Amino acid sequence: MAGKTGMFFLVAFLSAAISVQAFSLRPIVQRKTHVVVFNDLPRGESLSFKCSSWEGDLGHYTLHKGGSQDISFYISLWGEDTIVACDFYWGENQRRSFDIYNQDKDTFRCSETCRLHIEPRGPFYYTEVVVEKRMHSYKSIWVKVPQPWK
Repeated sequence: MAGKTGMFFLVAFLSAAISVQAFSLRPIVQRKTHVVVFNDLPRGESLSFKCSSWEGDLGHYTLHKGGSQDISFYISLWGEDTIVACDFYWGENQRRSFDIYNQDKDTFRCSETCRLHIEPRGPFYYTEVVVEKRMHSYKSIWVKVPQPWK
């Protein structure tokens, strides 16, 4: 009888642990990443954009000149690479598309946060480059890296 009771409690405990863990597995199997989009359009133009990924719709945003928006999403730690695609609109007829995050290319360029500046000639990532490293500190600069529109 003790064996059946022990087995019952073990099964009950494991079931409860699995159901509780199911709600908190996401941070374990995925890592949250951010892309901060900056509006660097000339003449005070507003920038509108809509983004999506495998998670679905990530939102529609409008930024005034000099404004920024943090787009956050989870990337998969195994399986399919995460791609976040956005359509950008400004002016009367300007429309461009760009993958603001491609896990295959951007994992090492910006591990947790990417800084993406939108200009008419194209999107530009700003990448932090360490130029001097000491024991517990470092000196870095931001390097502007141009990207082509799709």
